[in-house]
Amino acid sequence: MPLPFQPVYAGTALSQPPICSTLYRYLHKVPNNGGVLVANQGEHMTGNLAFDPGFRRQRWTIANWGEAYRINCPFCNDTRHRLWVNHRYGQPDPANLAWPSDGLVICFNEDCLKDLDNRKQLFEWIFELPNMREHVAPVLDMSGVTAAGPRLQPCQWPGQMEALPDFCLTYLAQRGFRGDTVSLFGLRYCVGSQEFPSAVGRIIVPIYHNRQMVGWQGRTPGEPTSRHMPKYYTMPHFPKRAVLYNLDNARGRSFCVVFEGVTDVWRLPGYGVALLGKTISVEQQNLLRAAFSENQPIILCLDPETWDNSALKIHEMIRGWPNPIVRVRLPDGFDPADLEHDTLLNTVVTQAQAAGIRLHVGR
Repeated sequence: MPLPFQPVYAGTALSQPPICSTLYRYLHKVPNNGGVLVANQGEHMTGNLAFDPGFRRQRWTIANWGEAYRINCPFCNDTRHRLWVNHRYGQPDPANLAWPSDGLVICFNEDCLKDLDNRKQLFEWIFELPNMREHVAPVLDMSGVTAAGPRLQPCQWPGQMEALPDFCLTYLAQRGFRGDTVSLFGLRYCVGSQEFPSAVGRIIVPIYHNRQMVGWQGRTPGEPTSRHMPKYYTMPHFPKRAVLYNLDNARGRSFCVVFEGVTDVWRLPGYGVALLGKTISVEQQNLLRAAFSENQPIILCLDPETWDNSALKIHEMIRGWPNPIVRVRLPDGFDPADLEHDTLLNTVVTQAQAAGIRLHVGR
């Protein structure tokens, strides 16, 4: 039976079926869902299941969230598809007596799913069942969870590449990026690609790990001309949660500023790393711990709309580290990439000082 809707991934047609196509279809039942988008397409959730003596039961340590289905949250005023549902939602959970998992869901707008009643209501909307005991899990189209984390592989540029044309340079200059941004981050322009046609016409940002190119992300030079054209296009199946953008350049500095996206890092190239998303994985935590010693502060500088949710969650995850940890709050309506270099650096230094942490700039 054909689907009564057009599957989309970040505004474009899906390149392959969802990992759990049944769950993907069921999510269209949720009120005011706004359509279902797919993030991290084709990536399976990875992690380890082990006994936690503190909780006296088995618990997951999730390394990579994997493929997720994004809808508008029905419990708040979300209109940006900020409710993320993992592809294993509703599957038997071996950490919980094989009961269906209802916890693999996050609202990045108001954290609505921390409420038990909301979780029950969402489950009922999706599966039309008020009682979990009657639940029959939708079938995963491919294997569900593995113990091995995502693997990074050397990669090539997405197609025929050239130096940035004048209109791209003008766009960067109008946004106030430093003159050495292009050379410092190795930016190039894609003029043709048979394998990745969505990369054509974009500024391509190479992503390195241990000085080796392992991925790339494309950015439109300006605002997208169509709502069907996403601002960013990341190399398909790239395990973003296994890297920190710009870590090779930031490693060893006197402090580290953790951002969400690549353009945020361009404002503080010496100190910034990017999560390439709004959450921090176990691999990214390990990379940070290995790169920065206990006397080097970790500064969380996420976009203002995620300060109360994502930044708080990340802060809670790493607050036991020996490093000084600071959450920097920017003015509402201003992402890090919207601020000039000196303004952003002064904001970071000032808020760290207010928290009793002195940052040594220039080292």
